[in-house]
Parts: sequence; structure tokens; C-alpha cells
Amino acid sequence: LAQGLGQATPQRPGRQRAHRTRGRGLVSPAMAVAPAAVPAAALRARRVLHLVGSRQDEFYHDLSVLYASACDACPLLDRERYEFHFAHVHTDGTWSFPDGLEEKALAAAPRMSLAAAVGHIERLGPDVMVPHMFCVEGMTRYRSLFDLLDVPFLGNHEYTVWPATDKATTKQLLEACGVSVPRGELLERGVRERPASVRVPFVVKPCNEDNSRGITLVRKEEDAAAALEYA
Repeated sequence: LAQGLGQATPQRPGRQRAHRTRGRGLVSPAMAVAPAAVPAAALRARRVLHLVGSRQDEFYHDLSVLYASACDACPLLDRERYEFHFAHVHTDGTWSFPDGLEEKALAAAPRMSLAAAVGHIERLGPDVMVPHMFCVEGMTRYRSLFDLLDVPFLGNHEYTVWPATDKATTKQLLEACGVSVPRGELLERGVRERPASVRVPFVVKPCNEDNSRGITLVRKEEDAAAALEYA
């Protein structure tokens, strides 16, 4: 082996020595012959798994698919560096893994149980999960599932989201930390249906809903029961 400066130093059979070249540090024969190996994971595109759907009801299911479809349609997505996959949770609790979010693709994907879906996710090996589920389960239990599978995901963990899914709990936590919150009372159908300290006009809203569902502006006392029923 020629080093570029002088001649090679004789080697004993079965041994290798590092050689010093002026201004270049130590160079071994193995380093001079073969380049460093590149990890296989660095060569492939990163796998992104979009989690969509809901088993709570059609509203949350369709809302999730709508948001995820808009995300997938973004022209700025780098489809050379990233592979985009989809996990679809149906209203009956089954799962599927469609090729896309168009109605035809969603309908064509075979459904499977949760246990089978977990195996599919393990084989897929996603690098990250992007949640598009807006129901309470989607923001808590389904995120916990991916936490157990050791798949990182965007957004907060379930232990952060849980308190925020109940408006009364959120208000208590914020007020305890010195944050100003509007006056209010917790009403429960069949237990306490009329506020004792809040007077009309007031707003009745469900404790664990999003997207402005179940909200009523009550202007008359006699309308409070109907607003609670709607919530």
C-alpha cells in the first residue's frame, strides 16, 4: 500500500498499523480503501402516518377526514423526502389503511380489528404520526396507543390534553394559577339544571365538545332547560 509520501511500511501477516502522513493525521489501510457506511434509514424516505377518522360519530369522523385531506393536498409537501401513509379509524371501531383519502380509496381499503391494525403499524414502521382526530378519544387514547408503540407524534400527550377536554376542569386549573376566567356554574341534567348565581343573558355550552357544538345563548330564564338539553 502506497501512502503518497514515501513507500509502504512492511506489515506482519495478520496485523495492521496506522500510518502517519504529513498534515493528514492517522490513516489506516481500511480507511483508505472503503468509505464509511451510510445507515439504511438515512437513505430511505421518512414515513409519515396520518391518523384520521373517529368512532364517536359521523360529525367528528368526517371533520377529521376533511382536515387531513386538506393537509395532504398541500402543494408544498416534499414527497421525495417523505412517504405519506394513512390510518383510518371507522365509526364502528375498525381500522383500515387506504392509499389516499378520496371516497373511492377509503371505501376500497379492507377493514381490520385494532389488534390487526397494531401489527400493520409495526410492520409499516412509521417515523412519525400526525393526528387529525378531534374527538376526545382521538386526542387522548389513540395518542396513548402510539405512545405505547414508541411512535412519536405531533402535538401534546394525552395527560396534557385530558384536562383541556373538560371546560369546567380547565377553568378550575386556570383560576388556581391566577388566570382570570369568566364567572360560571357547572350544570348537570337531572341534578342541577338552573344556575344559582349567573343571570341572563348567559351562554350554555357542553363541557367536553369542540367546534362550537351544543352552544346556546340564553336570553330568558325559561330557556335554560332547553339549552342544557341541547348541550
